[in-house]
Amino acid sequence: MRVDVTGAASDPLVAGAANIDYDVDFVIAVDAVKRRLLVGVFGELDSFPAFEAYANFNGVKKTLFQIPPPVGNTPFNLLGSAGEPVVAAVSFPY
Repeated sequence: MRVDVTGAASDPLVAGAANIDYDVDFVIAVDAVKRRLLVGVFGELDSFPAFEAYANFNGVKKTLFQIPPPVGNTPFNLLGSAGEPVVAAVSFPY
């Protein structure tokens, strides 16, 4: 299964606020031979603020990624589209 998640949102109370953008694909697959559920993510995130994603299967939660903004980045780095790559994967026994 593959799910594309694309978003762009800004603060509606701040005139001209830049969007926080992301465009990622989550992939879920089953390895029947090794009896594992695989969860992966790949795509692009904005360079501000921090982003994180988790996978949960049968009550077990695993971190896909926790990405802080690069040192020194501020909301001014939100201008433009997402461009910071993210690739991560975890697996769960079943």
